[in-house]
Amino acid sequence: MKTNQTQPVQPAGYYFDKVTLNSSTPVSILCQKLPLSVICNECRFHKFSNASKQLYKHGYRSRFEIVAPTEKCLKVLNEYESAFQIRRIGSSLSHIYRMNGFYTFGSLEIARDTFFDNLIEAEDAVESLGKTTRVRWARKTRTFDRAIEVQNTKKPFRKGALGRYSFYYIGGAQTFKIYSRRSKINEKPCLHEEWKINRAAKIREKTGINQLSDLLDFDFEKQFNELAEKYITEESIDHFQLGKWMLDLRGRRNLKADQLLNIKLQANWFCRDKKIGSFADLAAYFMKLKRDIRARRGRRSAYDEKILKVDYNKFKSKKIERVRR
Repeated sequence: MKTNQTQPVQPAGYYFDKVTLNSSTPVSILCQKLPLSVICNECRFHKFSNASKQLYKHGYRSRFEIVAPTEKCLKVLNEYESAFQIRRIGSSLSHIYRMNGFYTFGSLEIARDTFFDNLIEAEDAVESLGKTTRVRWARKTRTFDRAIEVQNTKKPFRKGALGRYSFYYIGGAQTFKIYSRRSKINEKPCLHEEWKINRAAKIREKTGINQLSDLLDFDFEKQFNELAEKYITEESIDHFQLGKWMLDLRGRRNLKADQLLNIKLQANWFCRDKKIGSFADLAAYFMKLKRDIRARRGRRSAYDEKILKVDYNKFKSKKIERVRR
């Protein structure tokens, strides 16, 4: 099913999927100061742990993670901000606590869920969006196929994901994810998009969030639109140009109806035969074919020369096809 035929059933929902804080306050003191009963009821999950060895050297003593906090939970955390700003002075045998400590954000996950009537429609949207999305800063792009992963590892695919595919775009302190799941907002099948940003400096740079009060009234939609405009491009194949190249019809403008049909069929058959589903697949196919031809010894055929000369970027569609938000 094509993405433009798959319509969401209601406006998208936004939320903080996970917030991680590093604090100078020891775990034991945090547990005493925070209203844990309220926090437990207003989030999906929370966890306290000791700071890592590296952060410990810089004065941090604890790490606090919270998953899908509600608006009420964020307000409570802001009210109890001072609990994260306690610092212990003295040895383990003789020490005092002072309110001149500090905390910083360790990581932040901002999510958008686009809801659908059923999982099949959500997965169709994920596959179409994931296979045509490119993130400019991504050093690594990983596509997880549920069928292959489960068959190879004999382990659960990933917690929360329901559909076949999950797409990860990884680069430095940022990761962008696309997969289908049941939403943490209302348990409906959804296309889940998530920006994960690590390190306090990067979080502040990308979102403007520096302290707990910044989480209140955060403009999720504006943030998503700004990140998408700056970093995301969605590429698809121009089947008309590909078909013309295959049939050596370059330069011809006045084409008959049967020629137009043949162009479309040639491109579609080619993509189906080579299992090409996106422009990225097409580019990878031509790059590999060119490498193989250059490495091969002996005389090159006319088709080999045609492949070596082709600029496959002209087969990239200029149209931007996005899932309706």
